Order: sequence, then C-alpha cells, then structure tokens
Amino acid sequence: GMAVPIDSVRGHHYIGDPETMTVHDVLHEDPTPEGCGIWELVRSGRAVGFQPDKLQQAMAEGYSPCSKCLYNYQLRRPTFTQRFLGGIEG
Repeated sequence: GMAVPIDSVRGHHYIGDPETMTVHDVLHEDPTPEGCGIWELVRSGRAVGFQPDKLQQAMAEGYSPCSKCLYNYQLRRPTFTQRFLGGIEG
C-alpha cells in the first residue's frame, strides 16, 4: 500500500513527513522544541500514515527513521537500517 494523508494521530503508530521523507514513531515522540513536531505535521495536513502501520512499510516506501524518536531503533538495527537506506546515516 501507499502512504495516505491523515488528519489525526489516533490509531497510528508511525507517521510520515513527505517533505523530509522521514518517518516518526508516535509512541516515542521527542516533545522538545527541536523535536519531532508530529502535532504540527498533522495539523499542517502533510502527515501520512502507512498500510500496514509498520516501520518496515514506511522504509519500503523510501522513508528514513527519525533520528530522534527512532534513534534507539537505528542503534538496535544498524544492519537492517543500512540495507534499507543504502548505508546513509541520518
């Protein structure tokens, strides 16, 4: 499936920003001013959701894991991440 526009975070675990091609983990959002800005993203109308609602799906569609809310994921799964992102660190 392709990413579809959403107007609420309700029911979504992962949310994408098509402008930056970044995927965010709603459950681990960085709420600081320099953080993820998921609320602003959704309010702006740019946010997209994924079907199925999985990180692997987002990455398969070309989204990179957010360096803030998915930082631990990047540390845990460096081989997986490099394979999907072509070795690009973010």
